[in-house]
Amino acid sequence: MRKLFLSCAVLMLIGPWAAQADGPVDPDANSLGLYFDTEGTQMEAWSDPFQPVEMYVVLTRPTFDAIYGLEYGITFDGMFVASVHAVNGGGIIDPPAWDNFILGWLTPTPVSEATWLVHIGGLYIDATQGPVTFRLHGSIPSSLPGNLPVALLADGVLQQLTTPVAPGAVCAQINGEEGIIAIEGAYWGAVKSLYR
Repeated sequence: MRKLFLSCAVLMLIGPWAAQADGPVDPDANSLGLYFDTEGTQMEAWSDPFQPVEMYVVLTRPTFDAIYGLEYGITFDGMFVASVHAVNGGGIIDPPAWDNFILGWLTPTPVSEATWLVHIGGLYIDATQGPVTFRLHGSIPSSLPGNLPVALLADGVLQQLTTPVAPGAVCAQINGEEGIIAIEGAYWGAVKSLYR
């Protein structure tokens, strides 16, 4: 009986942490990612069917003090519906598809080590609990060449942003079967991230 009680106590303590995978803030400068927390550390989440899921577009380690605009795109596979809102009163121009988002702020939005710029209130609607995968990329068309997000800075300067995973790779997932591998510079993780 004592073993059963201890086992239940351990499961109750581990339960909250088992719900989402954590990681450190992306070490790269000017990185834009899609996360399940405002600090930019949780790239994976698990959910029961027909439950709300909160997601955030987070800018980490910016080399600038404020942002005036942002353009990016999100594609996803799976059963998910969402409502998208910019922080600090920003306006979003988004076409009918998720492929393109263009944001603008009337006043500059200050940024710090990890600043969430967009809140996505979603609903996971897969009754079979299948995975939903998300990919973050540049808008189509983009203000700069390449398939990466772009920030508008002071005086109309455009800054290309990086992403925490290889371009076109899964950057966030709900009920995913495989873990997300972030880019790790010249380390073994960089090679592994190319083949996921």
